[in-house]
Amino acid sequence: MRFMKVDYTYTKVIIAINIAIFFLFYVLAFFLFDTGQIFRWFALTPSILVNEYFIWTPITSMFLHTLPIHLFFNMISLFFIGRFVEPLIGRKRFLQVFFICGIFAGLLHVAISIMT
Repeated sequence: MRFMKVDYTYTKVIIAINIAIFFLFYVLAFFLFDTGQIFRWFALTPSILVNEYFIWTPITSMFLHTLPIHLFFNMISLFFIGRFVEPLIGRKRFLQVFFICGIFAGLLHVAISIMT
């Protein structure tokens, strides 16, 4: 019985980018900035998004993880889901779904935060 080689390159690339940004965040926090400023500019904070128009934060927050355990479980989930979904729907569509879902989740978080 022969097995087909499953290609999930974009999943691996997204995981690598997340890990690189995680380490970059800690290097910047240690040497250059305090973490509050990094979070202010890149985390999705509903009041900052709405009042100060930090419109990039729904995207940047998709790559920002606060603790190693947070990064680990998000990347493990992405690995197991991505290696199944990416070959199924294709690379381009997988990337589109990844960003649409991430942005939608961020905006839903903002909407719920504003309503409560």
